[in-house]
This record gives sequence, C-alpha cells and structure tokens, in this order.
Amino acid sequence: MFRANVANKHSTVCDIYYRLNVFAIALPPLSERREDIPLLVRHFTQQVAKRMGRRIEAIPAGIMDALVSYLLQPVSVKSFHNLNKPL
Repeated sequence: MFRANVANKHSTVCDIYYRLNVFAIALPPLSERREDIPLLVRHFTQQVAKRMGRRIEAIPAGIMDALVSYLLQPVSVKSFHNLNKPL
C-alpha cells in the first residue's frame, strides 16, 4: 500500500510539473529591471512591518540607494526577500 501511495504521489507531481511546463515565462534579472527594485523594497518592507506590528511611513533615500546598488548585482528576488527577514 505504501509503495502505491508513493508512486501515485510521484506520478501526480510529474503530471503537475508537465502541465505547468507548457509555457515558459522569461523574467529578466533584477539588474535589468532597476525600476522594479524600489517597488520590491517597499513590498517586502511592508511585509516585515506587518509581521512586527509596526508601521513604516517611508524608506530613507540613502537606504533605498544602497539597496538599489546592492540589487543591481546578480541577485534573485528570493535572495532579496531572505535579506529582508528579521534575524
């Protein structure tokens, strides 16, 4: 019974992947989408603020400039999101 369940789950995962892999979405890296960086900074900052029960009115220009400079290097949105997680 256990082997049948494992095989069935594997088959289901493969089927889902196959169905989702029908079309590719090409998304350029953040270094090629500089205008998206401030939007992402605000979005992730608001997520952190909400979790902490805080309100953030604005992000200082110096901080935003530093984050934009950092994110112009090859970096993924996921790694940026992890950077914004409180320690």
